[in-house]
Amino acid sequence: MLDSAQREHAAILDAGEGQLLSLGSRTILTVRAEWTGGAYCLLDQIVEPGFITPAHFHENESQVSLVIDGRLGFWIDGEEFEAGPGASVYRPPGKPHALWNATPSPVRMIEVTTPATGF
Repeated sequence: MLDSAQREHAAILDAGEGQLLSLGSRTILTVRAEWTGGAYCLLDQIVEPGFITPAHFHENESQVSLVIDGRLGFWIDGEEFEAGPGASVYRPPGKPHALWNATPSPVRMIEVTTPATGF
């Protein structure tokens, strides 16, 4: 994990490094808001089969999910769709949204939240 002195310089976090959060199945905070002046944060997530987030919204933050492996279901402001490997899913601020894994396999996604100051 990087300390405050290291975040002022370029750095590499290896796979699995970062701060483990209690969001979903496995969520690792790999880029912290403090490192980007609050511009964004980045999460590396594994979404286990059967996992679903309740519908919610972020008043000021936009989010983008990039599906790395597997397929996820998304619901955004009344629209429902699936996203597979390589798909990017944008969720604007103030719009209710949810996501789920209806497949029998874990799904990996990268999520960017901006700005990250209130996240």
